[in-house]
Amino acid sequence: MDRPDFEEFASSRGTTFAREAYLICSGDRAAAEDAVQEALTKAYVRWGHISGLSNPTGYVRRMVINECLTTRRRWRRRHESHTPMVEGHVVGGFEPVEDRQVLAQLLAQLGPRQRAVLVLRYFCDMPDPQIAEVLGCSSANVRSQASRALQSLRRSTSTSTPEGTRHVT
Repeated sequence: MDRPDFEEFASSRGTTFAREAYLICSGDRAAAEDAVQEALTKAYVRWGHISGLSNPTGYVRRMVINECLTTRRRWRRRHESHTPMVEGHVVGGFEPVEDRQVLAQLLAQLGPRQRAVLVLRYFCDMPDPQIAEVLGCSSANVRSQASRALQSLRRSTSTSTPEGTRHVT
């Protein structure tokens, strides 16, 4: 089955999906890649239906997020909790690669739904109603999850970061 329109869709949005999945999967690159691959495989099979929707990108994004959340649940049942760690202390003025590592480490402290809300809100720049639609919950739930997640991040960074370290505000 040759579907050039799907190939164009996947190649143009695959990197974005992978970045979002990376953050939702707590910085676990392999889990993120697996989630994106699995979602795109499922989307390919159903592309005839998905391509006719008003927002195929949003539909596939939700598939990716669902795969991330499901993958993490399955993985957690089989293995002990995985938290990517950054060696040493991270000081202000560091490189973007280290920024991503610190971000992944901070996001790993959150539950999967809170992580998904923050990634969609701040990384994908989605409004709360759209996040609610993607996650299948209410806008009030999105606001509540975001508030709790940010509070948790503030609490963990204010108590665990040494002087001169970058803080989440």
